[in-house]
Amino acid sequence: MTASVRLWAHVYRVIDLVQGIFRKAICFLILASVIGVPVQAAELTDLYTAQVTMDATTDNPRDKAYRSALSQVLVRVTGSQAAAMSPDLERLFPDPSRYVLQFRPGEENTIVISFDGDALQSTLRAAGQPVWGKDRPLTLIWLAVDRGNGEREIVAAEDQDKIEDIARTIDPNQLIRERIMDIASRRGVPVLLPLLDAVDQASVSFSDIWGGFDDSVLQASKRYGVKSILVGRLRLGGAQQIRWTYYWTGETQQWTDDLEDAMHRLADYQASQFAFAGNRPLMTIALRVAGVQTPAAYVALENYLQSVSMIDSMAITEVQGDRIQYKLQLRADTERLVRTLDAGSILERAESSVSSGLPANHEDSLDYFLKP
Repeated sequence: MTASVRLWAHVYRVIDLVQGIFRKAICFLILASVIGVPVQAAELTDLYTAQVTMDATTDNPRDKAYRSALSQVLVRVTGSQAAAMSPDLERLFPDPSRYVLQFRPGEENTIVISFDGDALQSTLRAAGQPVWGKDRPLTLIWLAVDRGNGEREIVAAEDQDKIEDIARTIDPNQLIRERIMDIASRRGVPVLLPLLDAVDQASVSFSDIWGGFDDSVLQASKRYGVKSILVGRLRLGGAQQIRWTYYWTGETQQWTDDLEDAMHRLADYQASQFAFAGNRPLMTIALRVAGVQTPAAYVALENYLQSVSMIDSMAITEVQGDRIQYKLQLRADTERLVRTLDAGSILERAESSVSSGLPANHEDSLDYFLKP
């Protein structure tokens, strides 16, 4: 080991001691700087917490509440709606109380229950069930609504500055907004509605969305730092079917669904891209990341990689200039890791970074740049 590598290794060990203290603050600042809009605009879900009805008139009301809450959580963690009714999963968790971390009373005879996410994932992986971790892409939803009689608008995020006016203002899109957020929460899909402030209004109009001029929509979406964009056109009345176009890292899909089915389709598709079988053998790859020029950049990179659920373990094998090489042990294949890293906002993939034509016992390798 060279003196340079030893020095870097020592610095990294020192940083590792303190990074836990600053991890949440650093991740928050990174997300805020990337998105460029208030972080609270994103409707992010706690995957392992559910709020359910507590019926005190039944036998063992708390046990029933635990089981109901666990069913909700398993839908999010496995990425499958069927998980809530799966006999196999019910047999895996005969005593949900073993996984409860805490609970507290909620509003209107409900109870809020938080489960041990690591323990749940461990049980699922041991049984070969699919696992979808917390590293989920944020989806920006542009939904144009035609109410007839010339009443047309784009559904926007709630304006926090106008909360005091809610009592005397009727928001016709409130129900639509609540339905989107409710289904997204149930499926564990983080979604975001546009602010529709002066910047958005100067970039995209109702006619752009309704007429399928999505280049304007995609351009307006850049300020949000997302790679998952869902565009819908809803004409109220009749069957209320919505024409949807979904943009995801260069791919385009189109379908017609009502609002609820469209959100489930979005969740199903993302789960198919990111969930992975829990009992597959670990595979080893080399990940090289360039552009790591400061200790703060290193901390940000480490925090991000540690948040990627399919990475079982990682170790630094080489430091050369501003480039760090990691040895990663993966619970999934390289393709799923690439999709996950590409969906994030921290790393940018180098061209032709995935090795090909290598013998089966050779390590795959990936090359990325850390975004400034």
